[in-house]
Order: sequence, then C-alpha cells, then structure tokens
Amino acid sequence: MSTLATKSPRPANTPGRGTPAVSEPPEATKLSISERAPVSAKSTGPAEPTGQKERAGQIVVGRPPSQLLAPSPAPEEGIPRSFPHTTPERPWDRLSVAARKPAKTAWDEEAPRLDAELPPDAPKGTSLIGSIVILVVEVLLGHRPATALRHWLAPEVYGPVARRAGLAIRIKGRAPWTCRPRILKVLANKPLARVIEAAAAVYDGQRVRAACLRMEFLRGRWKVVALEIA
Repeated sequence: MSTLATKSPRPANTPGRGTPAVSEPPEATKLSISERAPVSAKSTGPAEPTGQKERAGQIVVGRPPSQLLAPSPAPEEGIPRSFPHTTPERPWDRLSVAARKPAKTAWDEEAPRLDAELPPDAPKGTSLIGSIVILVVEVLLGHRPATALRHWLAPEVYGPVARRAGLAIRIKGRAPWTCRPRILKVLANKPLARVIEAAAAVYDGQRVRAACLRMEFLRGRWKVVALEIA
C-alpha cells in the first residue's frame, strides 16, 4: 500500500523556483493610493488629462491648472497689449472717440442718391461743421447732455458717443471748466452733392485735437455718419 505525501500549502511570502523573495512591508508602512505622495509634475512621459479614474496599482496625475493656460506674452517680446492700455504718462482719454454708420442700411434704399441735387431750401452743410464738433467735445467733457447731439448725429454714431460720454462721467466725473472749446481751422470737401467730408482742429481747453467727420444729407437734414476725434 503506497503512501501519498501530503504537500503543505506554500506560504504567500515563500519564493518559488526562479522567483526572488519579496518581503511584504509592515502594516504601518502600507499606504493606499489616495494617501501616497503626489507624483511630481515634471515626469518623463506626457501627463494625462485631469479627471480620469485611477487604474489598478497606478496613480493618474493630472496637468496642473497653471499649465493649462498659456502664459501671457511679455511686453518686451514685441506683442502689443490688449486695448485699451493706459499708463500714468498716457492716461485714459475721455475725448478719444470713433464711430461710423455702416456702408448701407435698410432705410438708405428709400433715401435719394447721394449724388442727387440738394433741395433749394437745404442749409449749407459746411457752416455746421464747427458747431457740431464743439457740441461733441462739450458732451464728452460732461458740460452738456448727450441728447443735445441726437439732432445732428446718425443713430449709429450717436450711440457710441453717448456711451463714451456716460463712461467718462462715471470714471472721471465732469471735466473742470476752463474755457469754451473753439475751432481753430476747418478743411471741408464735397465729393458728392449730398456728402461733406471735413477735418477740423479744435482746442478743448487744454490741448489741440484733430476731428474728422463725414456728413450726409438724409431725410431733409445734414447728419454726421462718421466721426473721429483724437
């Protein structure tokens, strides 16, 4: 009668043939995945996106938030800053404005052509240039309400000028009164019968500025459809 040798089960930490022995760390030194120290962001491989689940036996490292956004370009690199940009040497200018009417609007189709002859009772548009420029400067300085320009500016020009004047009041308040703005010189050109293009030099009480505008005879009156003051 042959006896069968009973084999005892191999301990978990007993190495087999060709297998190196691996000692289990004590219970006090075992750390779970969530308790392990985070892996440094300077890893050799590409970092996986944040939000992935942890795989078995691995730690998924997300890219730090500071690396998700590209650094803003430095001024010395030659890339211009975002507009507007103010400095103590060049503060925000309340009188700097530019607005114009689109090239064609829906109600322009009902108006006569710009090369048509003016009505006999039409006012002389060149005599209104100085008054309109002074009125715009006074509104931007806060000395007059913006509604004073509604009669002379097209809606597409009146809106930006009125918003600019309101912003100047909220930021700097009403400009101090020194003297009334005055026109130094006006150069006007009339390319079409119902169009006037002009440039003017205006003194706002502190410095001389350049103003350019385009006026069109629309619906029986002259309207400023483009305006820029610098």
